[in-house]
Amino acid sequence: MKKHMMIAVVLLLTCSNFISCKKEDVQQKETIVYETNFNSNDGNWRSETTEPGVTLQFKDGYYQISKTTAGSYYVHAWELFNNITGNTAIEASIALTNINAGTSTIYSAGLEWNGNETTQSGFAFRIFTNGKFHVGGWPDGNTYVSYKDATVSNAIRNGFNVLRIELRSGRLHFLINGAEVYSMPPVNDASLDRAGFSIGQNLILRADYFKALRLP
Repeated sequence: MKKHMMIAVVLLLTCSNFISCKKEDVQQKETIVYETNFNSNDGNWRSETTEPGVTLQFKDGYYQISKTTAGSYYVHAWELFNNITGNTAIEASIALTNINAGTSTIYSAGLEWNGNETTQSGFAFRIFTNGKFHVGGWPDGNTYVSYKDATVSNAIRNGFNVLRIELRSGRLHFLINGAEVYSMPPVNDASLDRAGFSIGQNLILRADYFKALRLP
């Protein structure tokens, strides 16, 4: 009888600890603030533009941006975090294709954050089709600043890559396929709002999904 009682107590304690751990796990999980798989336009993303050389499409379940002209182009969704403060993140799965495979210059595309159409300021975390990434922006809308020059990363794969920016404890962390490749303090605003995509010339960017998250 005592043996059975001891087994019952052990099982009860094990279950209690398991439930406690599960509750703690739930409390620590990130929560999705906004998410789209681009199967259709939910109204947050442009499908038309007057920008020369730029085409925006919802095509085959992807959000596709193509650019043939010089310079960079940004497209972002507005105020996804709805004044949420604290630890946040944006994430997207993208694939890049060079339009002119014979060109000697390789351009980049990726995530944008803090895009401001009034001041023309904004920041970008972009990858190249040759396995490099960089972080830069226009904090005053006029002068480009490189925060991380083009750097080779083994985290970059052929095909689709998951780019993620986390704002944690007042610092920006940049990840490619789950591997952190760079970090820096925020510039201008400590926010990831007005986030979307940034693309250079001679590229097609296909986005499989995009999401904004609140982190624990």
